[in-house]
Amino acid sequence: MSPPRRFRFTLVLFAAVAAPVAWGLPAYWATLQKVYMIQPDTDVANAQCLTCHVKPPIRNAFGKEVEKALGSAESLTAEMLHGLDSLDTDGDGISNEVELSKGSLPADPLSKPKKGVPAVRPRLAPDPPLIPNHSFHPLLVHFPIGLFLFGGFLDVLGFRSRRPSVREGATWNLSFGALAGLGALTTGLLARWRMGFELKGLIEVHFFLAITTTVLMGMIAYWNLRRKPEGSAYWTCLALACAVVAATGHFGSLIVHG
Repeated sequence: MSPPRRFRFTLVLFAAVAAPVAWGLPAYWATLQKVYMIQPDTDVANAQCLTCHVKPPIRNAFGKEVEKALGSAESLTAEMLHGLDSLDTDGDGISNEVELSKGSLPADPLSKPKKGVPAVRPRLAPDPPLIPNHSFHPLLVHFPIGLFLFGGFLDVLGFRSRRPSVREGATWNLSFGALAGLGALTTGLLARWRMGFELKGLIEVHFFLAITTTVLMGMIAYWNLRRKPEGSAYWTCLALACAVVAATGHFGSLIVHG
């Protein structure tokens, strides 16, 4: 494979991995919290993402209205939410504005505002910061997962078919995947610090798996860049690294989508 073709191959692979767009993230929930000043121990506070979803990514009736208001925009704004204030999504005779401001679910007719709880006047959310609280971590995590796992697949394919050019492509994918892993780990640490997540439960599992993944990916990349390995120790380490990468992504998705 000539250098120009290898370069084109890398660009196509990069575009394929970069294509998925992260949506339905905690930033949407954070915006709704700020706009309606959601209080603790209310139905909305307990439901969080299920305020708009039956089960992510499946939306409930209110979530579909939010999706329609969102249109092609990439971020949810206070104006979009206030455009739904006068609607009564669940048909229980109470407007969405009253439901949300008192902490009841706008898509559940069985969830009603508690008596004696004053409505909190909705306010406009401040303009989103240049760098969101999640520090772009949900976007960057796609790169190490896609690049490294595809690199592992190419490495096995190239070894079995005895095609050095395929294994060379694997080296580039594994190396860029390891490099992207450093970016994902850094932004993940920033996101945890800025969003105030405690190091326990799923957060703790995801945190330690992410560190292990970064170390293993770095070892595999270094191994490949020095010389093309073929021993059983390398294949065992590669299989372990791919498994940990997949596990890290799985627990990360549980944190976002439940």
